[in-house]
Amino acid sequence: MSTPDDTNERGASSGADGTTTVAQLARLGARWPVGAAILLGEYLAIGLRVDALALRGRDVYGFEHLGSVAKVLVVMIAAMLVLRGKQLLEDLAATRATGMTPATWVLLAAHALCYGALYQLSVRIFDSPPDERLPGQLLATWAAVAMAVPSLALPLLVEAGQLPSLLRRLSPSLAFGAVAGGLAAALGSASTMLWSTLGHYTLDSAAWALGVLTHDVIYYPDELILGTGDFVVRLAPVCSGFEGMGLIAALLTGYISIHRRELRFPQVLLVIPAGIAAVWIANVGRIAALILIGAHGSPEVATGGFHSKAGWVLFCAIAMAVVMYVQRSAAFSQDPGHTEVDAGDPATAYLLPLLALIATSMLTGLGAAGVDYLYALRILAALAVLYALRASYRSMVVAPDWTSAGIGVLVYALWAAVVPGTSEAGDALQAQVAQLGGLSGALWVLSRVVGSTLLVPIVEELAFRGYFLRRLSSRHFESVAIDRVHFVPLLASSLAFGLLHGAWLAGTLAGVAYGLAQSRRGHTADAITAHAVTNGLVSAQVLLLGHWGLWA
Repeated sequence: MSTPDDTNERGASSGADGTTTVAQLARLGARWPVGAAILLGEYLAIGLRVDALALRGRDVYGFEHLGSVAKVLVVMIAAMLVLRGKQLLEDLAATRATGMTPATWVLLAAHALCYGALYQLSVRIFDSPPDERLPGQLLATWAAVAMAVPSLALPLLVEAGQLPSLLRRLSPSLAFGAVAGGLAAALGSASTMLWSTLGHYTLDSAAWALGVLTHDVIYYPDELILGTGDFVVRLAPVCSGFEGMGLIAALLTGYISIHRRELRFPQVLLVIPAGIAAVWIANVGRIAALILIGAHGSPEVATGGFHSKAGWVLFCAIAMAVVMYVQRSAAFSQDPGHTEVDAGDPATAYLLPLLALIATSMLTGLGAAGVDYLYALRILAALAVLYALRASYRSMVVAPDWTSAGIGVLVYALWAAVVPGTSEAGDALQAQVAQLGGLSGALWVLSRVVGSTLLVPIVEELAFRGYFLRRLSSRHFESVAIDRVHFVPLLASSLAFGLLHGAWLAGTLAGVAYGLAQSRRGHTADAITAHAVTNGLVSAQVLLLGHWGLWA
């Protein structure tokens, strides 16, 4: 962090008007969230791997300023979503993609190829030696491919014929976001002047947090140096979090001003200092996570994209949480929304929890090598979606079935016979958890057990058995009886399930068993029970016998 990216503490928020906004988002169906998550994941995969600051001071036709350009764009999007979220989602809800045509699949295949090329070109350009002169043709190719990637993904979001009308509807929100975002960014940048008087609080707090999580903390406050083991960084004012604090203060002030008739005064003004405090605390955690990633994972990821891009993700989560809480709280809102959300598209309730889990895993796992220190965030993300859509799951709740539990035991026996309990990766994982030590190590193990035993079975069975197995039988998957099993859909969905796991053969056989458990009584809950029993026994084997290879 000796040369930190000035895009620190940026992020796009999602939603701005409480229950109405969440319900509108749910009615967008599965394709909009899936498409947006794919694009976000692709961006972060590149953004956390490379950093535009690597080109600073070189003759690269302005490419070294890409980080600043991204900063402005993200702040504009954040302002647009926070301040005009309701109108934006109404515009999006009016445009829904329909079926996937052969032409759509061709365009998406082209998108995947272009993204692969963009990733390789990005590594080639941003990891190039400082003394290498990059040819203009290479940079021009990168720019062309970078524009092609999101363009080719549009069919996943909207039909081609609907795109002009969607852009017309979005133009007022885009213009509003440009103005509001520019003002908010200016205030955010000005807030870095607080570093000279308040910066030591960030440093002291980050050093304390790091001391709770690991040993051998290196901290020289006068020189702004913080680290552990062999990984030490020098903090700069832009890493203090004050820029993000200024930004969220501006956005929340704008939100309260625009929606003042819907809110309760003066108590709603309390959310501004609360948002500021949340951003600062999150930034302290980000600095500690950066050092842990650099010391125990990948120093290149830590000092490359993580130190700036993680701030965007944190800002997004905080802005979304604060605004949604205001709209749902009777203390702050004149008309608080309901706490439950209708899933709208039937597929949403089955797919969105797994999508949230995978998206969070991508974010928390990019800088991890062995131990994902932020594993608990996966649980929180999936739980938040399950809770928001809980009305959709009430009819699925049935009493546990002993036969389903027995199927889970048989699958565990198969898994234990096929998947080795010890491996180099497992030994490395055990060593890293032991290095955490004490409370930190115990909390990580607890979150892993809870996630794999209770949460993962729910979200995976909803997606693979509840949705995908039936979707392969009929486009209108809800019309397919759960107790009717056809061999080809069962095998295909189980193979997809197996490919999601490292041991694909064992995973495929497990998927077949869980599908049969579901069909026996016609309840997805039975597949969840069997899956939970399997994962619970795997966790017990890891903890009792030390077979950490099962978790690696």
